Amino acid sequence: MKRLIARLSRLLPGENGASAVEFALIVPALVLVTFGVINISVMMYAEATLQYAAATAARCATVQPTKCTGTYIAAFPYKGPTGSASFQLNSGQSCGNQVVASAPYHFTTGLVGFTLTLHATACQPLG
Repeated sequence: MKRLIARLSRLLPGENGASAVEFALIVPALVLVTFGVINISVMMYAEATLQYAAATAARCATVQPTKCTGTYIAAFPYKGPTGSASFQLNSGQSCGNQVVASAPYHFTTGLVGFTLTLHATACQPLG
């Protein structure tokens, strides 16, 4: 009888493996948060590089107006993490030469992904 009770007591729930189950429940959320933070950091870097490129293009349009025309600004070299961006020069604005830039950014967390459009505007006074 004592053997039967000993065998049955081993089948009752114990705490063996509880930490492994807790770890398995927490890891997916931790991975999603980690990838989300990394992706937000890269997106902020992409926004900063796009803003810098727009400011550089606006300055170029003011300092070298013969070289930096609307056609040159539209094909302005952008070396950000998004890979491509579109630039538009608006001359004669109240602030001087204005450059409006936009670039797509694909945001993904591992489970879901969507595309955001990043925008930047920069003005350079004339003269």
